[in-house]
Amino acid sequence: MSSAWTTAEAVARDHRARLVAILARRTRNIAAAEDSLSDAFAAALETWPEKGVPDNPEAWLLSAALRRYLDGWRRTARHAELKQELQLLDEELSEREEGLTDRRLELMFVCAHPAIDASVHAPLMLQTILGLTAEQIAPLWLLSPAAMGQRLVRAKSKLSVAQASFDMPLAEEKPQRIEAVLSAIYAALTLEGEGGSLAREAEYLAALVVHGSPEHPEALGLLALCLYRTGWQGVEDQASWDEERLDRAEAMLKRSAHFRQPGRYQLEAAIQSAHVHSLRTGKDVTDVVLQLYERLIALAPSLGARCGHAAALVEGGRVDEAKRALDALAEQADGYLPYWLVKARLATQDHDVDGARTAYDRAIALATDEKTRERIQVKCSA
Repeated sequence: MSSAWTTAEAVARDHRARLVAILARRTRNIAAAEDSLSDAFAAALETWPEKGVPDNPEAWLLSAALRRYLDGWRRTARHAELKQELQLLDEELSEREEGLTDRRLELMFVCAHPAIDASVHAPLMLQTILGLTAEQIAPLWLLSPAAMGQRLVRAKSKLSVAQASFDMPLAEEKPQRIEAVLSAIYAALTLEGEGGSLAREAEYLAALVVHGSPEHPEALGLLALCLYRTGWQGVEDQASWDEERLDRAEAMLKRSAHFRQPGRYQLEAAIQSAHVHSLRTGKDVTDVVLQLYERLIALAPSLGARCGHAAALVEGGRVDEAKRALDALAEQADGYLPYWLVKARLATQDHDVDGARTAYDRAIALATDEKTRERIQVKCSA
């Protein structure tokens, strides 16, 4: 593979969302930003093999994408709109001088604009900021990929029609949107709960939110949760733990507790803290974890929280209670992968080999990426 292809792949993997955020802020149109950047990547694959990879490929792509947007815009723009074109060009020169500023947090707040339905705020962030597909996002909202794709297209169109501001919202508007931002970051963490690049990205975005809202207890709690996930990654081998991250997680959790406003992310972080404490000390924390889950369900009775509670019952050997908890979820959780993993663990503990196999097969079928399927297959064969 040529260096041009290798570089383009690396930029697409590591910097696509940042470039989309910059372009969207300038064009005030998310769909146009994505289309222009796709055209720029296509141009790069034609130009770079012949002329060489530029010293700053991200800046090259940004300029190419903006030129393509302006070329299309000029064909339909009125003369009076020339001022906007000049402003875009001025911003491009300024960005080149100052470096490529990370605008992703601003774009996340844009995706929580009141002009679009609240149910699509977080999914739109996952697609726009993290580059996830409708196929990856849909299972979290128990929708088909086609239905999710249609919602995302409509949301981008509504933002364009509403001429939404792509700057950071005013202080009085921020509290109305920050919950959706936290929800999207949490969803990203849920998609890759055992660590990896997506979990690290969720951690980075949570840190950006905390930087902008240092006294928001749930932002602190979510950052703590991200740090716990990336710090121990669900493995018992403490030699592989990132102790610095775990120390930061504990510090964030303590900071959030000072506000005495417990929320779902703080409670989930506390559950992670209890698991880490148990692995470090060998102490049984089942009762503590179950109490935390009961508080979590009372506050936010999500499907994920109820599945987590059932998993804690399984780990505590409370088989009959776990069965009742899972039976209560059966109708709504058929397409929810974590539910089937808990079912498999319960069947294994209950020495139901066929039941465990069926549950693992269903979980594998629901997995949206090869890495997740491989992890489940390892558990299945253990």
